[in-house]
Amino acid sequence: VATGAFQWEGLRLSFITQLLLAASAVMVLPRQFHVMIVENTHLDHLKTARWVFPAYLVLISLVVLPITSAGLRLFYGSDIDADTFVLLLPQASGQLWLTILVFIGGFSASMAMIVITTLTLSTMLSNDAVLPFLINKRLSTDSHDVGPWLIFMRRVIISAVILVAWVYNLFFGETEALSAIGLLAFSLVVQLLPSLLGGLYWRKAHVQGAYAGMIAGSLIWTWTLLVPMLVEAGFISQTL
Repeated sequence: VATGAFQWEGLRLSFITQLLLAASAVMVLPRQFHVMIVENTHLDHLKTARWVFPAYLVLISLVVLPITSAGLRLFYGSDIDADTFVLLLPQASGQLWLTILVFIGGFSASMAMIVITTLTLSTMLSNDAVLPFLINKRLSTDSHDVGPWLIFMRRVIISAVILVAWVYNLFFGETEALSAIGLLAFSLVVQLLPSLLGGLYWRKAHVQGAYAGMIAGSLIWTWTLLVPMLVEAGFISQTL
């Protein structure tokens, strides 16, 4: 019965939606931007990434299938989150050393993602939002104080991002699965994709249209996804 999740019933709308969100997130998430743009110092890197990145995705997908199948068979009918299958499977079989190894690997991967994301966000926000304000309002372009101020602001932004993520986890970590949180973030950041692609290929596009599209998409995201999450967490009345 547990393997029923693998039965083919055609392409469902939810599968297509999640596929588009994941594919779009590759281009618009901060850490992917950092890897593709900031760390890309030579054209040959793109030539290598064209086959390494798809191969990596295929390998990860193949690994997910047996873990999911074993988790569904072993924990079928329980309230165990599928995100923890990779950690609970060796623990349930008494493999302590493998459990510790999986935990260390997951902890290392999560820390790396946090570091890359916060550093990238701090760079993007400081360069595009804070630095123009400092130059235009407070500091001159010839001042030597721009560098220390910029470093200080990046540290403040890094601390703020981590603090906000921690507060979010306190309020919603128990009610939302990790995969659901990821899809929620993907669906918001993907509002940037039409403007990104439009700016590349639509020469007559206007910035006001880009702003209007992102604002409209963000409002729809707030009402259809954020409000239900707040209702489920108990912050908003169910009658809404």
